[in-house]
Amino acid sequence: MDTLLDFTLKTWGKPLIDHAWEDFWIHDDVPDDMPSTPEFDTMFVPWLVLGFVPDPESEEARDDWPTQPIGLHWLATTGTGVAELDRAYIETACRSPLSAFVVEQATTARSLDLKDVLTGKRFHVLEQGASQRLRPADLLFTRVG
Repeated sequence: MDTLLDFTLKTWGKPLIDHAWEDFWIHDDVPDDMPSTPEFDTMFVPWLVLGFVPDPESEEARDDWPTQPIGLHWLATTGTGVAELDRAYIETACRSPLSAFVVEQATTARSLDLKDVLTGKRFHVLEQGASQRLRPADLLFTRVG
């Protein structure tokens, strides 16, 4: 994510990140010190680079701001130098909306069975890390592709 955040800063600068930070907090009680806020690394940065697209009708909007998720813009400008797994992750994450999921089953170091709380759609996710600490009925705010 750091590479995409660096790309964002170099391409559009701090004004885009500041605008996104305001949107992330829905313009209400916005913390002043971005990096020290617990949500910055864990929620804001992935949201910014994999899902945020600025509203072109916003008063702060600039003509050069991205019209698609930053991750897709980065892939389009980077060319073939991106590892296939990284490319697949970014493309999938940019297509998958953030949502709330409940853990229905966790098989340690193997998989999670999740249910989207908003849509009811179920997912079987192969993964090794989170399944070691998550338990049935835990809630997650994440993307599943």
